[in-house]
Amino acid sequence: MVALPVVGKQDDFGALDIASKVLQVAIIVISVILLPKLKKAQIHL
Repeated sequence: MVALPVVGKQDDFGALDIASKVLQVAIIVISVILLPKLKKAQIHL
């Protein structure tokens, strides 16, 4: 990860930053949970 310098504008982008990180984590978690299930479903078919 790249460490970004702390800037005064950080508050402006705080909500957007948090939202994008939450979205990324959610996508990763969903893919980690669903991929094994999808692979098992393909094997059973």
